[in-house]
Amino acid sequence: MADLIRIEEGLPTSERVVLPARPTIRISRERPSGLKRFAVPALGVVVLALAVFIVLRILPKKQPVSPASGKSSIAVLYFENISGDPALEGWKTGLSDLLITGLSQSRLITVLDGNRTYSILKKFNLDQAKKYSREDLVKVANEGRATYTASGSLMKAGENIIIM
Repeated sequence: MADLIRIEEGLPTSERVVLPARPTIRISRERPSGLKRFAVPALGVVVLALAVFIVLRILPKKQPVSPASGKSSIAVLYFENISGDPALEGWKTGLSDLLITGLSQSRLITVLDGNRTYSILKKFNLDQAKKYSREDLVKVANEGRATYTASGSLMKAGENIIIM
């Protein structure tokens, strides 16, 4: 405190304490020989490659995960127009939209919304498909993490429309 007061008043401060210098220690480093210099990094690369191999080949493949809610889920795909009647073309997507809306009201099942289903179909180039194979349905279910998929067809019989 006294030194601070002296500094403010412009008076000389008490003497300065200088600590003795520490002795410097030099450590000489030997450079590793050529074999050690390359063997350690090479061993690291081999271990890393082995770990990647184990992860990609030996561990089981990723299975579809059901939603966090624990409820089953369903992806409703577009309907096939068996009759080829152009008047029924709008019902291909219209029926799936109606089913998605109706099933979404259930507390027992989770439904993939139409946009998500469309993006999955587009990813697998199935957005313009007339019919889906079993493999297509499995791909869509896995991608959407859906437990089930629903697809169907519609046709015209006289004045009646038959939905399957």
